[in-house]
Amino acid sequence: MPQGFLHNDAGRWYARWKYKGVPRARSLGTSDRREAERRLKPFIATVIASIHNGTYAAEFGGTSAPTPRAPLLRATANGDMSLGDVWPCYLGSSYRKAPGAATQEQYALQFGRFMGWMSEKHPEVRTLKGVINQVASDFMNELRESRTANTFNKYRDLLARVHRVVCTTRSFSIANPFENIPPMDNDSARREDFTQEQKETILSRAAGEMLTLFYLGFYVAQRLKDCCLLDWTQVRMDANEVEVAPFKTRGRSKSKMVIPMHPDLKIRLSEVWEQAGKPASGHVLPGMAELYLRGRDNVTDRIQAFLRSLGFDVHDGKSKSGRAIVRYGFHSCRHSVVSWCRDSHVPDAVVEELVGRSFRKYTHVGAAAKADAINGLPGRKARVPGATPVTPVTPVTQMTPSLSSINDDALLGELKRRGLVPQQ
Repeated sequence: MPQGFLHNDAGRWYARWKYKGVPRARSLGTSDRREAERRLKPFIATVIASIHNGTYAAEFGGTSAPTPRAPLLRATANGDMSLGDVWPCYLGSSYRKAPGAATQEQYALQFGRFMGWMSEKHPEVRTLKGVINQVASDFMNELRESRTANTFNKYRDLLARVHRVVCTTRSFSIANPFENIPPMDNDSARREDFTQEQKETILSRAAGEMLTLFYLGFYVAQRLKDCCLLDWTQVRMDANEVEVAPFKTRGRSKSKMVIPMHPDLKIRLSEVWEQAGKPASGHVLPGMAELYLRGRDNVTDRIQAFLRSLGFDVHDGKSKSGRAIVRYGFHSCRHSVVSWCRDSHVPDAVVEELVGRSFRKYTHVGAAAKADAINGLPGRKARVPGATPVTPVTPVTQMTPSLSSINDDALLGELKRRGLVPQQ
């Protein structure tokens, strides 16, 4: 598959790559290198997806068109569509929720893998209607055997959503073969929370930008990318606030989160700001930002090495696909903050404002919290000494005198038959 790289021509940045020995280039629409680096990966993911779904020649036949052209949609007369047109139709649909760039890149790769599997296993299927229940089941069963439950569910949700959006967009009446496939129970290992003692160890042993990064992790509770690329324009010293527009949700939401600045964080950021000459803009962590923009692993590898040096067991075995399962990492800071808020009985609405709507999946409920919940349930009403006891209900068999007044022979006979009154 193509490996993309940047090329600057007359102040404009281009993505360049080769496929089957033929070089190609496309403008990334920016003269800013940092922005071009951010756009490169999602763009190359689109190139790879087009190879898998058979639209590469139509989309990237030239060498320098400013934007790739999506092929014309070829819907057949019986309400069907070429598989090669499905992804372009999905991307262009107004019924699609636009995710962030990183998420869109992942979606393109996942759909591209599905198309690659279709080309290998079912080359005879060329239209959307051909993806019948058995075909969808075969693909998902392969994932079930080789991927984690989390990965399985992501593929299932994406493919069901693509099918649904395309059919809605084109008014097709094609049964969705992915919607009825049940999700897998997500029993994969979860990241561990840091304890308060572990947090103190980390903050006492870290230094330089690594220390500032963990301060941001523990007191801003945002993802690694948001912390590494935090800009001084987002730090409001006078107002004691940090403003964040999460990269992961930036594509579908323009809202920004305003995080109150913890006193400990303000002390640390004030020191860094003073040492940097009180800049008005620029990365708070220039070294970490440069490493992250070259590749996320450059930062995560350093974080894991640091945690290992403190005695943390950062990995917990491997997943079905052979990928290491992370037990402790920078994202554990985010998990920890959510759990600490829950332990302190912070309302869910407040936690959501601090970390976003996904906070519930980060909550790790401990034994003490569960015990508090059970012990907090209402108990029985206390028996007050000297209170008048409740008069017990008189058994029916002791009500003979009152029953003797019954004039209805049929009713009295029925009661005697059931043994509810003594026989005379």
